[in-house]
Amino acid sequence: MPIITGSAFTAEIEWWPDNAPVLVLKGHGRLNQAREAIDVIREVIRLEEASEHKHICVVYDLLDVAQLPFMGRFITSGQFPTTERTAHLIIATHNQAIRLVGTLSAVAIAKRLRTVQMCDSPAEIEAAVNSWLLLPERTREYQIDDI
Repeated sequence: MPIITGSAFTAEIEWWPDNAPVLVLKGHGRLNQAREAIDVIREVIRLEEASEHKHICVVYDLLDVAQLPFMGRFITSGQFPTTERTAHLIIATHNQAIRLVGTLSAVAIAKRLRTVQMCDSPAEIEAAVNSWLLLPERTREYQIDDI
């Protein structure tokens, strides 16, 4: 799967084992410019759109990311990349600004209302993914079209 490198960061993107509809991004380092972060998110969305899955859980493991620029202005301007295939977001970080941006991106920029879960450790990520995968397919694919 893709590895994206920037001036001070690396992002590894891979699918969860056993062809599960879970896409994991593991970030490392510092992202100094919002454009770098947007480009990484665009790659995640490109992989989602190219997949056979219609309802995907995306894990943003940012526990090893020291800095991420605030991207709120991209969300409010409608320039933040999105896809209706993202059904659930799991965001692993200790940074409150990243948590805020993740929550806003889940509910404010698409026609699909997404669920969001915050994690503080790899063990919590594993538990969150397993919990989402145990949901009935009907629940995972549920979509509100008129928001």
